[in-house]
Formats: sequence, structure tokens, C-alpha cells
Amino acid sequence: MPALPAPDKSTRRPKILVTGFAPWGPNTLNPSSQITSLLLSSSPPVLSPNHLIHPTPIQVSYSTVRSQIPDLLETVQPDMVLHIGLAGIYRWYGLEKSAPRSGFKSPDVDGRIISSEQVDDMWPPNEFTTTTTTLIEDSKSIRVRRGGDSEGDRNGEKGDSLVTETPYDDIVDRWISKCQATVPDVAVRESDGVGAYLCGFIYHTSLRWFKRKGKRGDVLFLHVPPCPTEVDLENGKQVVLALLQAMEETWISEADE
Repeated sequence: MPALPAPDKSTRRPKILVTGFAPWGPNTLNPSSQITSLLLSSSPPVLSPNHLIHPTPIQVSYSTVRSQIPDLLETVQPDMVLHIGLAGIYRWYGLEKSAPRSGFKSPDVDGRIISSEQVDDMWPPNEFTTTTTTLIEDSKSIRVRRGGDSEGDRNGEKGDSLVTETPYDDIVDRWISKCQATVPDVAVRESDGVGAYLCGFIYHTSLRWFKRKGKRGDVLFLHVPPCPTEVDLENGKQVVLALLQAMEETWISEADE
């Protein structure tokens, strides 16, 4: 499968859609949606007009994500997407690199899981992999070997996962540099452990929507740690602002190349 071209950016800024999750289980407050609310309510405004915060937290529900996220993407038609979710065990902010296709065995707020059969129906395995057939002759027979496109990892696929197709390393470098200047005591890092719960599910949903549209998968997922104090939430707001700026700067720098 050939690499998808970078989007045509001309001189405009990217339209970046941002979502957070609603509370779930023992987490009566979810810092992902608390931070997005802070971004929306800041006075004076801190967001650029091209940064579109979805005002309603996404329910931690597989059926909600399956129905709402594709519709939201169709309506907004974003250039880039940033999903934000809570990682209760993290003590840092982690920018996740890939999203699994399967393994969603932990019940959501509705008590439901996603079975292997449902996954295969929604997201057929090898949907984006070109299958090749090779004839191998030996002295006794002709054998047929079938294999996938060897470029899969470089085109948004990694085994059973989809990988962000943003210029990830560039975004991470810019983001870390900005955070060191604005919130130097807050730990931010690259990560590849989004998990097989709603965080991984929403990430994969958006990545697959982009690929099915023939677009480059300019989607990212940010895991945030618990933020029990107002200072923590304010720091989280600065971390997300820095990430949005890094995403936008990387987009613009690509256009200038």
C-alpha cells in the first residue's frame, strides 16, 4: 500500500478537533474533560479559532464511541485530531503512538465489551494490507506463498494496530521543548501503551476513519495523569496547549518544505 500523501495545507492553519472523556467507574471526575473545559472557559481566550474543543465529554462506552465519533468526524472534517483520556496509573503525560484493533475485553460503563466477532465485522483484519502471491518452484512442486505488504509498518500499520501518521517525533520534540519552558516540573513523554480500553478504542476508531477516507492518519492520543488539585488542572491545560501548538507548528513546517 503506497504511503498516503501529506494533506494540502496551503497557507491555512490546521483544523484540530479535541475530545475528552466523561467520568467513569471510581473516577467521579475525569481530568481529560476537566482540562478541555478549562480550555474552553479561559478568559482571555487561549485557543486559536482552528482549535475545536468538543464541548460534551465522550461517554466511556463502546457503543457511544462507535456511533458518535465517525459522525463527529464527518461533521467537523478535521485536519488533525487529539483525543485525551485518563491513565490512572500514570504520573506523567504520555503521547501515545499506536492503537490496537482488538482485545477490548474490559467492560465499559454499560457493562459491555467488544467481542472478536464484532471487531472483525467493524474492522476487518488486513483491511489496508495488499496481499501478494509468489510462485516458488523447486524440484518436486510449485508452492504458493502469500504475504502482506512489507511497507505496512511505514504506512500506519503495525501488526494488529494502527499507528499515527502524524510527524510524531517532530511533534514530541516541539511539545517537550514547550512544556519545559512553561511547566518545567511536569513530566511529559512519548509513549506506546494506550491500552485496549476506551482510550485505545477511540484512537483506533479515528485512525481507521481517516484511512478509510484515503487521508493520512493525523490523529494523536494524549494520556493524562490524575489531576486532584486546581494547580494540576492548570498544568494540564498548559500541557495540552503546548501540544496543540506543536501539532500546528509541525503542520505548517511540512507545508514550507
